[in-house]
Amino acid sequence: MITASLNSLGVAYITAATLCLALIVPIGAQNAYVLQRAARGNRTTVIAVVAAVVFSNTLLTFVGGFGTAQLLEEAPIARGCLFVAGTIFVLYLGWRTLRDLSDGHTAQTEAIGSLDRGPERSTMKNVGGALGVSLLNPHAIIDTVVIMGGAITAFAGADRAAFFAGVVSAELLWFILIVVATGVLVRWQGASAQRRIDQFSGGVLVIVGVWLAWSALQTFSSL
Repeated sequence: MITASLNSLGVAYITAATLCLALIVPIGAQNAYVLQRAARGNRTTVIAVVAAVVFSNTLLTFVGGFGTAQLLEEAPIARGCLFVAGTIFVLYLGWRTLRDLSDGHTAQTEAIGSLDRGPERSTMKNVGGALGVSLLNPHAIIDTVVIMGGAITAFAGADRAAFFAGVVSAELLWFILIVVATGVLVRWQGASAQRRIDQFSGGVLVIVGVWLAWSALQTFSSL
């Protein structure tokens, strides 16, 4: 009995961790944002950003387990509005990143500015961005609410707790790897690495924003 229960918990945990990694490893708005924040080297901000992203994804998985996935599939107008909101927010983040690069802004000037505004305000601003790329990003919502939320419905009781543990641990593992790898790269190549990371992150955000805009257009044109 105990062995069967442990096996069931293990299956739930491994299923969640494997599925979660398969969804978050491909580069997207969340990864690009965490990568960009990690390049800044502010440990407190990076920890807060990673915590915000993991919390958002876990919350969306929880919500998806209560039938929200089916509601999204049956409400194309709501899905289209979600795509529009995501387009505006993600394109804004990408535009701001590339604009700062063209204006000659660097991580050092941003750090100086954050001191003037206060570290708490700077951290909260970055946490707000992390919540935005998670809760206003249809790509993240579809992955977590529809796919992860759909998968968790196959489990019940303690198995669901194991599923959530698998989600959280997999996301923490992945984002910690991003932060550590980025830190090593920045220490190795300095400001040039920070600039290339900003260029890459800004480009990814713009591409994701364009994809979201196209998805919104397709959704509304099919009504």
